[in-house]
Order: sequence, then C-alpha cells, then structure tokens
Amino acid sequence: PVGPTNLATEDCCIGRGLARLRPLGGIPSRWITLVLEAFEDDLVSQATGTTFAAISKKVIERFPIPVPPLSEQHKIIDRVDELMQLCDELESRQRSRETIGASLRRSCLDALATGETEEEVRVAWARVRRNWDTIAGLNGSATPLRQDVLQLAIRGRLNDQQRVTDDVSIGAPESL
Repeated sequence: PVGPTNLATEDCCIGRGLARLRPLGGIPSRWITLVLEAFEDDLVSQATGTTFAAISKKVIERFPIPVPPLSEQHKIIDRVDELMQLCDELESRQRSRETIGASLRRSCLDALATGETEEEVRVAWARVRRNWDTIAGLNGSATPLRQDVLQLAIRGRLNDQQRVTDDVSIGAPESL
C-alpha cells in the first residue's frame, strides 16, 4: 500500500504488502526516507487497486532516486532535519496561539454576556474591541463567533438599550 514511509531502526519482519528498501554503497537510510517522502505524490499517482491504493515492485524498482555525492546527502539531511525542527516548533506555537486565542475569545464574550452592570458590559465590550484581531483571527472562528454575536445581540448586550428581562414575551409588534 502507498502510505507513510517508516524507517526501521532495528531488525524486524515485514509482511505481504510492504516493501523494504535497503540503501547500498553507504547511502544513509535517512536519505532514502527523505526522497520517498518528497516524491510521495509521484508514487501515489502510480498506485492501482480497488480495495486500497498500492504500488507494485516494478514501480518501486523503476522509481528514480536522486543520488548526489555522499557528503552532499549528509548536508541535505542535516539541513532538512534542522528545518523540520523549526516547522515542528512553528506548529507547536500555532497550536498554542490558537488555544490561547480561543480562551481569550471565550473569556471576552462570556464577560460581555454575563456583565451585570452597565459598567461591566462597557468594560467587557472594550476588551472585545482591544482583542478583536486575535478573537477574529482564529482558524475556523467565524462560525462560532457569528453564533456568539447573535446570542449577545438577542440578549441585548450589543447596544445601550435597557436590558430585556426573562419575563418579556416575544411576539409581533402590536402595530402589525
């Protein structure tokens, strides 16, 4: 099957449907792994099968693997590993920022929704406005943010009008 490329760090057995590639001539296994990962889409495009996508031994044998000088392979591997570490750090920071941003959004909007006095609502609204770029800039935040805004609007929290109490009935205006 065409899927994740793994690098075995110890002797192990594999079953049918898996291919083992062993580099020759001192080529680092990590080099082969990087090449396969880089050209995964090319391999997938050659896959066949109805139950799952798979490539044959012939496809693997004919697949061209670039082989620069050994010293260059090591330089490339080191650089790729360094850049992948930076990508991992970036992903971690993005997840952290999104978590913090979601907490900030929830906190700001909850304060706006639960403010008891005009002053609490005014302070909460100012906090929402100060943090709007963070609140609105979260991935996938538009739909829940729209819902939050609608909830605040129907509770009378987005304007200076007197608060609507729970005992007010909702219906058509008497003039209709």
